[in-house]
Amino acid sequence: MDVFWRHEYYAMLSPLFCSDDGGKSWRWLGELAPSYWPKLFVHRGKLYGLSATQGGGCLVIARSDDEGETWTAPVLLFATNSWYSLEGTCGNIAEYNGRLYIPVSCGSWGTTTFRMSYISAPADSDLLDPAQWCIADLLEYDPAWPGSPAEVGPGCGSPGAGIEGNMIVGPDGTLHACYRMDIEAAGKPNYGKMLLLDVDTSHPEKPYRFNAIVPCTLGSNAKFCLNYDAQSGCYVLLGNEQVPDKTPKRTVLSMAVSHDLRSWRVVHRIYDFHDQDPRACGFQYPDWVFDGDDILLLTRVGYNMADTHHNSNCITFERIRNFRQYF
Repeated sequence: MDVFWRHEYYAMLSPLFCSDDGGKSWRWLGELAPSYWPKLFVHRGKLYGLSATQGGGCLVIARSDDEGETWTAPVLLFATNSWYSLEGTCGNIAEYNGRLYIPVSCGSWGTTTFRMSYISAPADSDLLDPAQWCIADLLEYDPAWPGSPAEVGPGCGSPGAGIEGNMIVGPDGTLHACYRMDIEAAGKPNYGKMLLLDVDTSHPEKPYRFNAIVPCTLGSNAKFCLNYDAQSGCYVLLGNEQVPDKTPKRTVLSMAVSHDLRSWRVVHRIYDFHDQDPRACGFQYPDWVFDGDDILLLTRVGYNMADTHHNSNCITFERIRNFRQYF
C-alpha cells in the first residue's frame, strides 16, 4: 500500500507486508521509496514493484529476488513532463505474443484532462533496463465517440476516461484495454459506462484504438480490476457497483462477470454498505488474484472515522472462497 498525507505530491513511501499463513496475519517487510501508487506483479518467478515516484511523478520499477525481503534500487523508466504526468495505478497486466503490456494513465485532476497509454517490453528481457521499454503515443478521450455521455470530455468537470486501466486478451484473441470512465461530476448519464480500447500489438508505439463504450455498473467513477478465468470462460471484474441515488458511490464493492467484455452482470456483493454516508465510507481500489478456486482480494477502506471515504484508514484482506459459485 502507499502512504499519503497533506497532498499526494508529498507522498513517496510504500510500506510492504507479507503473510506466511494465507492472509490470517501479516508482518512488515520494509518500504519502497520513492514510491506511490505501487503495483506488485510476478513475472518469470521474480517480484516487481511498479510505482510513480509521487503523485503525478515519474515511473520507476524495482525487483525482488527473495519474495519482497530485499529490493534493487528503483530504475527510472519514464520521466514526468507536461504530457507524461503519471496518474493512478493499473489493474491487470498482460503478456501477449512474447511481450509484456502495462496500461498507464497521464494527466491531472487540476486540468481535468487524462490521456491513456501503455508501456511494453519483450517478456524475456531485463525489465530493469529502460532501453527495453517503450511507451505508446497518448490517446485523449473523444466526446464524439459513439455512446459517450453528454457533457463529458477533456477540460469538463467529468474528463471522460483515462485512469486505472486493465490489459486483457479478448475472446477474439486480440489484446484490449478496459479503462474506468470518470463521468460522475457532469456526465449524462453519470455512471454505468466502461471504455474498451484495442491495442495494435504489431506497433507497440502506436496509440490505442477506440473500440466501444460498454454498459457496466462497475465500470465508472472508481477503480476496477479484472482478470480472465479460463476454467469458466468468464471475465471477472471487481469494482464499485454504482448506486444512482448516492454520490460518491463507493459504498458497495461487487463482482461482475462477462463472456465477451461487453455484456456484464453483477453476481455478488462483496461489501455492501449502501446505507452508510458515502462521504465517510468507501470500500474501493480493489486489487486481486486467483488462488485456485478462491480469489485473494485487497481493498482500500475508509470506514469508522476515516478522514473521508477516499482518504482511507485501513486495508482489508479477503479470501472469497469458491468464487465460481456466484456465476
